[in-house]
Amino acid sequence: MDRRQIAAVLTLKRLGIPLALDSFGRRLVVQKVLYLAQASGLDLGYFFSWYLRGPYCSDVSRDLFPAFDEINANSDPLSGWTLDQASDSKLNQLCGLVRQGETPQNEIDPSHVELLASVHFLALRRGLGVDPHVLTSEIQRLGKDFNQQQVQSALSKLRESNLL
Repeated sequence: MDRRQIAAVLTLKRLGIPLALDSFGRRLVVQKVLYLAQASGLDLGYFFSWYLRGPYCSDVSRDLFPAFDEINANSDPLSGWTLDQASDSKLNQLCGLVRQGETPQNEIDPSHVELLASVHFLALRRGLGVDPHVLTSEIQRLGKDFNQQQVQSALSKLRESNLL
């Protein structure tokens, strides 16, 4: 594994995200969580653009399918690698944000992180600002079913986590 793959896997492990891409929901969670990790200040080296379900980076999939295969092949590619203290601190704060949408099976709710990442992306990367009316209109124009109350809640959570 290269350094970017290692950093991404360590980030996911630190946040308690299963190292599996065996369902659409898990792949969505990985994409959105890595987007939010970068938004919190980690430099993982990914460039996200808008796709059907919010911020997406094809390099994440290209990196993580082989990385997870290597991990699942019982090798120990992460031996000796750790996150630095600053990254760990940022992820500690992010952990609370993404885990707020936890399912009864202790997994992250894909729609929860999709909403957070989408609101963040549109507010900052697309430059729409933090007006919930504007963001809700754009999100709905893009085919998402999130309502203004959900967008407002996401904005509040992103502010509390210092992502806005």
